[in-house]
Amino acid sequence: MILRGEEISTPLTVEQAVDSRDSMAMALYSQCFNWIIRKLNNRIRGQEDFKSVSILDIFGFENFEVNRFEQFNINYANEKLQEYFNKHIFSLEQLEYNKEGLVWADINWMDNGECLDLIEKVQGGGGDDDDGDDDDDDDDDDDDDDDDDDDDDDDDDDGGLHRNWVSWR
Repeated sequence: MILRGEEISTPLTVEQAVDSRDSMAMALYSQCFNWIIRKLNNRIRGQEDFKSVSILDIFGFENFEVNRFEQFNINYANEKLQEYFNKHIFSLEQLEYNKEGLVWADINWMDNGECLDLIEKVQGGGGDDDDGDDDDDDDDDDDDDDDDDDDDDDDDDDGGLHRNWVSWR
């Protein structure tokens, strides 16, 4: 770096240089992302038929050798945000269109429900039940699976993308 005509240099370790590089890349990405948002806002401003744009994006520069519990929580929160977004943008809107008898084109999108189920639902492990009746347990499991399938059919439009949620009007 040159400051007041004098070259100044600061020696860095490899790790410090990598951190500096990554920080610069994230800052450049953020600036580009914000520039795109400003351009889109300027372009759609005043158009009555286009009310808002939603973008979901998170920096993809995290490259940990070991992901810890904090990273797990961040990823889980992002998946929940995506589930909420998809439910309200896709599922509920499509239900409303159907109620009103509107003709609309089906939108394919990825459901993140299975990912969330891994975290939120009790996983089967073949444990003992209190009633001791294996036949009823199998029937109950089948019924539960059918109920889950029915629920999944109702919620096919939950989730998929994973990024940071930004919305503007």
